[in-house]
Amino acid sequence: MTIWLATFSPFSLKFSIRQNGSSDWIGDDEHPIQIRVFPKLYCYLAFVLPAAGGRFPTNELLEYSIAEVIRGVADYSSFEKMVADDGLSYGDLKLPSFFLQRPGSKLNALYGSCRKIHDDLGGATDAMSFGDDIVSQSLMKFDVRPAVLCLGGDQIYADDVHDACLDEIGTLTGKFSDGFVETLPAGLVLPGKGKRQDFVTKNAKFTSDAAKNHLITFADYVAMYGLAWNRNNWTPGSRPPEIVTFINTLSKVRRLLANTPTYMIFDDHDVTDDWNLSVRWEEDVKAFRLGTRIVANALAAYWLFQGWGNDYDQFAAIESGLREAIEGRQQDYQSMEKIFWAVDRWEFFAPTYPLIYFLNTRTNRGCRDGLLGMDRSAPAYLKNVQSWIATVKKLRPLLDKQSRDYPLVLVVPGPVFDFPTIDQLQATISAIEGPYKYDLESWAANKNHLFLFMRLCGAQNIVLLSGDVHYGFTATAKVSTFDDDYLRDAIRQFPDLALPKKGEGVKPTYKFLYAAKFIQLTSSALKNSSGSESSALAMQTVSLSDEGLALLIRGNDFELGKYKNGDFTVYDIYGAYSQVREEDAKVSFALRERVNDALNSPYISSHNIGWLTIDKQDITHCFYTPSGKISERRWNFSSDAYWE
Repeated sequence: MTIWLATFSPFSLKFSIRQNGSSDWIGDDEHPIQIRVFPKLYCYLAFVLPAAGGRFPTNELLEYSIAEVIRGVADYSSFEKMVADDGLSYGDLKLPSFFLQRPGSKLNALYGSCRKIHDDLGGATDAMSFGDDIVSQSLMKFDVRPAVLCLGGDQIYADDVHDACLDEIGTLTGKFSDGFVETLPAGLVLPGKGKRQDFVTKNAKFTSDAAKNHLITFADYVAMYGLAWNRNNWTPGSRPPEIVTFINTLSKVRRLLANTPTYMIFDDHDVTDDWNLSVRWEEDVKAFRLGTRIVANALAAYWLFQGWGNDYDQFAAIESGLREAIEGRQQDYQSMEKIFWAVDRWEFFAPTYPLIYFLNTRTNRGCRDGLLGMDRSAPAYLKNVQSWIATVKKLRPLLDKQSRDYPLVLVVPGPVFDFPTIDQLQATISAIEGPYKYDLESWAANKNHLFLFMRLCGAQNIVLLSGDVHYGFTATAKVSTFDDDYLRDAIRQFPDLALPKKGEGVKPTYKFLYAAKFIQLTSSALKNSSGSESSALAMQTVSLSDEGLALLIRGNDFELGKYKNGDFTVYDIYGAYSQVREEDAKVSFALRERVNDALNSPYISSHNIGWLTIDKQDITHCFYTPSGKISERRWNFSSDAYWE
């Protein structure tokens, strides 16, 4: 178990875990890793192992405490007082609590993304706080209480910062920096409030159009995390209503984080809007010293506040280098820039049943594909081929240990399958305005990449947890794969790829091989909704469930049709149809998606957090919104009824 803590003063600490009701600690870490981030800010990561090489019990209430060690004596009293004063425990408990899912039992998980401090359009309440209500109501009910919280990106907004928030950042940085001032490269001087839009556009080549208060220094990013998760870091005083509503729910958010194993992957706003949207974007930013600096500051802060504890082992080999780079940046800032730009260990998995694997779709993009073919300014592969090879290599042994009764669960920051009307509108506008204004980087905007992903999925049953788009919905999709040239190329590129079936003979037969089933659950945003009632009404009329229609894909081309029992029904532009055999149709995929039908949740524009249960083949899901629990749905992978 990893436990993370930040303090304004250095301490000698001991982190301990025990079963609730017991006075005996069953696991300790007396030597947590400490990083002096600023003169008056320290981050700690404890790695608590069970005593005597044993195991922590499952489906039992566990609790943890943090002792200050004074002259060899561990004193837990100050932590217990803080827990009581700040309301960090539930019910009559004196300490924060959690539990570990029992192998083979059903998995309950919360997930969400996109939490902008000053957004009130989707409701005044931060939907992340609804997770606290769920835990409070199910404290000892381990068949209901969430075992994990999965955050899929945009945990902070580095570009879109409210004036009042920037004021608080200045106050908080003054508290922990103790006079330490970051010297910007190229002789640049940090602009004041409201004056950073042109500064980052010109000197860093950033493309956000909401950057008047963009975070720039390492202290800026660090302070933003302090404000995002702890009410105590906000100074008393009057503020605009949209800021007050955020602050008022922070106590619940902090308690949820303190009592629930939490995993976090980044998306663009954790660094800046459009981060690595295209290869050209990355090249332009890296060519400017300020661009290189800001991205490094953001990644260093992400590692400290989000990434470090996701999978402690994956950073073990380079951890000392990362710590030294942060602590020594004043003497050699370029070393910190270099090391964090080079980190390539962001993907990880949560050891649940089934396992939850978090994809990094930001730092390993490729230059091929997109609407403009080979243009480096076009939407990039979200993961380049080498990155996919590494992911497959990491996933394969994990899946071999996991029963086929369980689906593969992937956290993907943006939806793989979206509303077609939105994808089409986004592509049309971006052809005129350019790719940055409306973030033309969806999986649908990168067709070759989407098709590569579908090939890699084989015949898996897959649950996708996504966000990013600022609305909630669910979708089911079935991808039927056929023996074609592209599949054979993928097999050559991925020698470790274990597909359930491969084509026979020297030439493609275009015969059906296998199908993958997807359930996509999209919860977005925790606090940054689309806020458009007209969009909500328009999207609620969209449905892809009629008449069993599918996209029949040949290379990069596609047409509307159907596929069943070895025969295709193909439609022409006049609506006439004809039946075609597999070997004559020469189709790569048949993609059948269902959205906005009776089996799936409708478009949700209000703030929301997603809740799901996985019980082997059974998937249950709902959203918690300002209106309460809504849109509960259930699917079962053993039945085709949800996909046909």
